[in-house]
Amino acid sequence: MATKVEWAERVQRWEQSGLSAEKFARREGYKPKQLYWWRWKTALGVARDYFAQASVSNSSSRSSTTATYR
Repeated sequence: MATKVEWAERVQRWEQSGLSAEKFARREGYKPKQLYWWRWKTALGVARDYFAQASVSNSSSRSSTTATYR
């Protein structure tokens, strides 16, 4: 069974190949639905990480901004 990292690499290779999901999956030996699902899943993780970092950055800047106004 492939790991999350392996699927992320597969999705990246698929996107760089320029092939349709059907052609790429057939060539690699898995189902197109798997590519679509993992593309969605990895994008979701990236978005979650981005918003978590933005939240931390904003809360830090609010604290320093609040301290500046006091």
